[in-house]
Amino acid sequence: DNPILDSREGCNCIIETATNTLLLGSYYCWIPEGIEKIGDYAFLGNQSRSLTLPQSLLSIGKYALFNNDYIDDYFIRELFNEQSEEELPMMVQKRLNLKDDRGIRQWDNQSYGIIIPSKVREIGEGAFYFCNLDSITSLIATPFRIEENVFNYWAYYYSVLMVPSSSVQLYLSTESWNSFQNIHSLTLGKRGDVNGDGMVNILDLATLVNQINGRTSAAFIHEAADLWEDNKINVQDLVCLVNQLMELGENHRLSIMHDAAQDPARAEAIVGCRGGQLVIESEKAIAAFDIIIGDASAFQLSQALRQAGMTCQVKQYDSRIHLIGYSLTGEVLPAGKHVIGTANSQQPTVVSAMLADQDAREIITSINNETTDICMPARNADDSDVYQFAVGADAVIHIKADGSKQLKHHSTSLKNLHP
Repeated sequence: DNPILDSREGCNCIIETATNTLLLGSYYCWIPEGIEKIGDYAFLGNQSRSLTLPQSLLSIGKYALFNNDYIDDYFIRELFNEQSEEELPMMVQKRLNLKDDRGIRQWDNQSYGIIIPSKVREIGEGAFYFCNLDSITSLIATPFRIEENVFNYWAYYYSVLMVPSSSVQLYLSTESWNSFQNIHSLTLGKRGDVNGDGMVNILDLATLVNQINGRTSAAFIHEAADLWEDNKINVQDLVCLVNQLMELGENHRLSIMHDAAQDPARAEAIVGCRGGQLVIESEKAIAAFDIIIGDASAFQLSQALRQAGMTCQVKQYDSRIHLIGYSLTGEVLPAGKHVIGTANSQQPTVVSAMLADQDAREIITSINNETTDICMPARNADDSDVYQFAVGADAVIHIKADGSKQLKHHSTSLKNLHP
């Protein structure tokens, strides 16, 4: 144990423990929450292309991220979808594939952007110099003076700087920031798109719950979350967002159309109706869920859901039931198997499902409406993945990753099954 330096959470960085300063990064690394300063030259020339700056960050040192690229451009995707071709900066027009085979505008995969968290109060000279940035999103509400060489000289003419709508005039009057020729307001994003990923779904609700409970996110967009339009973020905004998600379901314009047939081996959670019960089994704790059940006329929530501190909004339209579950106080459903409730119909089926973890990230979810009971992958004695299906009360089928099957009874193998 080193009392001075650490590499917490397997981040592959060297961190000064006492000051939470990241001293040295690597190509294969990530920056954990809790880091308050990125030291001078920490990532110089690493060519890292997947760095996300944590919301805890206060200071970025001199040449800290010199000569790196970043893929964090989801704000700019939505910005460009709102504008005509003629309104785009010339460099952006060249980097944008204006139409795909369906006539829908697509963003070039070789574009890069960086998101500067809202708590940052110091950016050293050359911090982002020689970074190929098409978009720079600053969530800093009150900008401070920076050296002109923080960014490449051409970035001031060709890159897009996106800032909170209430801060545009402040950026226009602050030295070096006011050198940017293309300053845009973040309010061009979708109403309700709290995390700025271009979609409105359960991840935005989880992000908003975290914000209300003091767990802020670097990607949080105040303007998109202020649905009550009182310049405050509170439960009123959360209620508005839940209603918005419900309306998306009622109009059959779900932004959560998750692939129900994705590879089960990648699934972190399984959702399905079995014997009329809505069952979720997850490897991760669940902070929020958005589920639609088909062929159902009524739904009774389980008492266990309320005991876990979760609130669930239920809405019926046509022959479908729409469920949105979350906790006002940030509680979660622990990892494991949970019965959410019972549908009043003979053969209800889960039509779509999306789950969010406590960090407002999507839990990869597979849908299984079979009458057998599927469990999440377990580890076999030979360290291979095993799926378990309950057959009746006493028997279990184990299916290994190579496709071989084995029927077991009370943990005693009866016979081997071959695919």
